[in-house]
Amino acid sequence: MPAAPSAPAPNPEPPYDLAPSDDRCATVATPDRHTARLHLAGDLDHTTADELLALAVRQIATQPGLRDLHLNCAQVRACDPMGLSVLLALYRRTSAAGIHLHLDDRPPAPVTAS
Repeated sequence: MPAAPSAPAPNPEPPYDLAPSDDRCATVATPDRHTARLHLAGDLDHTTADELLALAVRQIATQPGLRDLHLNCAQVRACDPMGLSVLLALYRRTSAAGIHLHLDDRPPAPVTAS
């Protein structure tokens, strides 16, 4: 009887893509071993902030040599105080690790009447 084929070994090299759990979550792309791009969508608020922090921390841990962490904010609709808190926490973690945090494609600030 022939042996059953073995499962392919996990690839330790990029891309380290992590699948989103739903449409509000970030997706990850790794164009090279020194760069990760998290594409955010929806609201960055009390319901999604912890998930973003966990995803970013996991990406930092699984991608040795990371130098630049880009958060693409083009599809972010809103950011509440919890979202801002997570961005600050990410900034502190990346700075301590020698990683540059980039907030890319931020939507323009809303115009308010004076």
